[in-house]
Amino acid sequence: MQLDRLVNFHKTVGDKTRLRIIGLLKEGPLHGQAIAGKLGLTPPTISHHIQKLKEIDILYQRRDKIQSTII
Repeated sequence: MQLDRLVNFHKTVGDKTRLRIIGLLKEGPLHGQAIAGKLGLTPPTISHHIQKLKEIDILYQRRDKIQSTII
């Protein structure tokens, strides 16, 4: 079980777009639309990647302004 979790973590953070999102969020919280604009991607694409990062518990979202923050 632990091995599966470790493999899933590395698969998730090994994606180029997700690494770029993590890099942006290291500077401070951003909402999905801002991330999409900075990366030149669509908001649904960003939502997909944010969901994957949330699944491995390295990102959370605040609902007050719907911003994502890296842990």
